[in-house]
Amino acid sequence: MNKTKRILLLSSILLIALGIVLKVSQVREQNNNQVDINNEVRGSETLQCEGALEKVQSSLDSFSVDREWYLIEDSNYNTMDIVLENTDIQSELLDEITVSYEIDGTEKDIPYDEDSSSWSTSLNIDDLEPSRYDLTINAQMEACDVELKSVDSINISYPVYVTWTMDWEGFDVEQKYLDSIKKISNDYRMPVTHFFNPYIYLNLNDERSKYLTDWVLSRQNVGDSIGLHLHMNNKMVEAAGVTPKTDISWGGWAKDGQDIPNSVYGYDDYSKIVKWAQAQFKENSLPKPTMFRAGAWFADEENLLVLEDLDFKLDSSGRTYKLYGENELELPWDLKNTTQPYRLNRYNQNIVNNPNMELWEYPNNGGDTWAYSSEQLIKNFDDNYSGGISNSRKVITYLSHPHWFNVDEPKVINLLDYTQKFGIVNDKGPVVFTTLDRIEIN
Repeated sequence: MNKTKRILLLSSILLIALGIVLKVSQVREQNNNQVDINNEVRGSETLQCEGALEKVQSSLDSFSVDREWYLIEDSNYNTMDIVLENTDIQSELLDEITVSYEIDGTEKDIPYDEDSSSWSTSLNIDDLEPSRYDLTINAQMEACDVELKSVDSINISYPVYVTWTMDWEGFDVEQKYLDSIKKISNDYRMPVTHFFNPYIYLNLNDERSKYLTDWVLSRQNVGDSIGLHLHMNNKMVEAAGVTPKTDISWGGWAKDGQDIPNSVYGYDDYSKIVKWAQAQFKENSLPKPTMFRAGAWFADEENLLVLEDLDFKLDSSGRTYKLYGENELELPWDLKNTTQPYRLNRYNQNIVNNPNMELWEYPNNGGDTWAYSSEQLIKNFDDNYSGGISNSRKVITYLSHPHWFNVDEPKVINLLDYTQKFGIVNDKGPVVFTTLDRIEIN
C-alpha cells in the first residue's frame, strides 16, 4: 500500500472514531436532561407527579354535590357550593394544579382558598334550563400532562310549591284539633298559612280569644304565617259601623250573617269592615295582614280593589266555578284547578293574563280538605304536577278548617303522604312545603 492510501485510511478511521465519541456524548447529554416519569424539575423544586396526582384524586373523590335536586329562582335551593378539600397537597405544588367545574358546556375555574385549604366556589343555577345535567370537576397538572375528572348528575327544576291554608271562622276550636294541626305540621315539616278571623274578639270571651290568638302567634314563631279571613257576621259588620245586609245568602247553617257573601258589600262599606279587622289585628298584637281569603270564596272586583288599596299583597279566594250552598248562589270565580298565581284585572277577576292591579291572586286550586275526598285532593296535585323535572313554577294551595278538623285530618295526612314523595327536603323532587307569603314570584 503506497503512502497516500495509508494516509487516507487512517484519516477515515479517525473520523469514524470521532463520530462515535460525539454520538456517545450527545446521548449522555440527552439522558442528563430527560425528566423522570415521576419527577419534573421546576427551578430547585421537583414535582413528584405520582404522589401529587394521588392526592388530587383524593380531593376529587371527597367531593359530592350537596343534593340531587336544585330549584330555579328559589333562594333556598338555587345555589350549589362546590368545595374540594386539600388532602395534604404541599403548598409548592398548588400553583401547578388547576381545578375547574363544567356544566352545560360552560367551564369555569375554581379558585383556591388558603384560609380554608380548599378549592371552593358557588354555582347559581338560575340561568340553566330545567333538565338533568352532568356536573364535571376537572383537575389538571400540566407538568405531569394529566387531567383528572369527577362527574355527578343533578336535576335542575322549577319549584312546585304546596301550601296548606287554614280558614278560621271566628268560632272556638277544640284543643284536640289544635293539637292535631300542630302535630301534622311538625311531622311533615309543613308550615300553615292561617287566615285568622278577628270575629273571635266579639264572639268569644276574653280568655278564649286570647288563648287562640296566642296559639296562632306561637305557630308563627315556628314558621307559620298569618293572614285575614272574614265572614260577614252581623255583629262584626255593625262593629265596623256598617248596616248588615241580609237579603242575599248562600243558605248556611249559621243565621247570624255567617252565610252572607263578602261581595254584597260595596267599596265604601267593605273598606270600613276590613279596616275594623286590621285594627283588631293591631290591638291584639297580630301582624298587619297582607294575605286575605273571603268567607266561602265570595270576593268580587270591588272587594279585591279594597284589599289592594289597603296594602294587601295577595288574595286566595279564587277557585273553580261553583253554585254554592243551599241557595245555590253563584260564586264570582271561574278558574281552573290548574290556574297559577296571577296579578288581578280590576274589571274581571277571572282574566289571568291582563293585569292592571298590583294585588296577586293565589287560587285555592288544590281544593277544600273538608269537602273533597283524598282522591280529589291528590288528583288536583297531579293535574298541576305530573312528576319529574318541572318546566315551570307551580303553586298548589289547599284549604282546611280547624273547627271540624276530625273530618279534614285523615285526608290531609293522605295528601301529605303522597306529595312528600316528591319533596325537596328529602331530595326526592321539586316539591316545597311552604306558606303563601314565602313564595318568590316576580
